[in-house]
Amino acid sequence: MPVTVICKQCGGSFCIRPSHHKRGEGQYCSRRCSGLAHRNRFPTICEYCGKEFMAKGSVLAIGKGRFCSTICRYANGHSKEHRQKIADSRTGDKHPNWKGGITPERTAYWRSDEYQNWRNSVFERDNYTCQRCLERGGYLHSHHIIPYFIAQEERFKVDNGAALCKSCHNYIHSFELVTVHNFNPA
Repeated sequence: MPVTVICKQCGGSFCIRPSHHKRGEGQYCSRRCSGLAHRNRFPTICEYCGKEFMAKGSVLAIGKGRFCSTICRYANGHSKEHRQKIADSRTGDKHPNWKGGITPERTAYWRSDEYQNWRNSVFERDNYTCQRCLERGGYLHSHHIIPYFIAQEERFKVDNGAALCKSCHNYIHSFELVTVHNFNPA
């Protein structure tokens, strides 16, 4: 005749064999409750969706573990207006990394429409193929044949550009630096 026992984890009742009960087995109604008891996890209700989930006791003790997933955590968070206020309070001169509105010339150059148009024209002309190793596609760089800081009038001429893959572009620039340092030891 089965014996009715109360689960130590969830408090529900369940039946076990009398022989198991005599040996001290059958303290938990399921493997889940047994595992939870040994891992110190507790059933919790998500504050956003109402779904039951298991949270560690240590997490609950510090006031966390209120949501079943990151989706629920962020969905329950701030409204769009509040998030925009937070963003506005941390942009421009209010940001800790603000340096007086100085955008380096090189960054401003890369962001310019002229540069983007030049870059796309170089890629299209070269058929999205690296001009050194002839690999098509992949992550391409637009390379200035005459460096853009030497000849400003050549910056946006398509003839002064070449599509190169990342490794070939790095090789060419490392070779240029060695060559420049060999000729200009200063």
